[in-house]
Amino acid sequence: MWIKVWSFTLLNLKIQISEKIAVVWSLLFPVVFAFMYKNSNGQLDDEGKMYYMAFFWSFIIVVTFIQNVGLYLARLREMGQLKTYVLIAGTKTPFILSALLTQIIFCYLSMSIFNLVLGVYMDILSVKLFLYSALMMLCSLPFGAATLILTTLPAKVSSTAAIINIAFIPLSWLANHSGSLPELLKILNPFYFVIQFYLLLAYGDFGFEAGGMLALYALAALYSIRTMSLSSPVQR
Repeated sequence: MWIKVWSFTLLNLKIQISEKIAVVWSLLFPVVFAFMYKNSNGQLDDEGKMYYMAFFWSFIIVVTFIQNVGLYLARLREMGQLKTYVLIAGTKTPFILSALLTQIIFCYLSMSIFNLVLGVYMDILSVKLFLYSALMMLCSLPFGAATLILTTLPAKVSSTAAIINIAFIPLSWLANHSGSLPELLKILNPFYFVIQFYLLLAYGDFGFEAGGMLALYALAALYSIRTMSLSSPVQR
């Protein structure tokens, strides 16, 4: 099975690297905005710089998984290609695992370039950046798998993607400007949820609400894998 997983992973990577949208959302956009808003945050100490970096790590992680796991598989299903890939693989599992493995590789490459560029600019470049960003991403895998829920929606992918792309910016902004909102509402924001893993790594702080949300994502992933249809209900 793992030979099939690796073969599909290489195929997915070749396709993804050639797509400009994936590179723009996962790398160029975070780098540009990190430079733009760095000065508006004033003089940050090392702790503040690390949190600033973690904020953009969360953006890269959430966008990468949603765009390139959930929406990607939903798009393949709508075009009728998912069924072909699954028939080649034998079951859904190898192809789903390859989609997740592809994004682990792509996401870490994106964060590594981001760390290198911003780390030098902010004078905080260290092994800690690469270690923390990798651990944040691995901790977020239940969320990444939960994006498969998008493959179960009875809606056109173009409509779903448009709504999600519009929501990315305000949700990422709210993750750092939630103010006095109840923690239960904050944790529903995936960007805010992923940042909690940085707090766990840096301070050992991981709230009950975050733990509950992690369990819900894991359940959503299992449900999606079991119920995901290979044929789109909107396919003609």
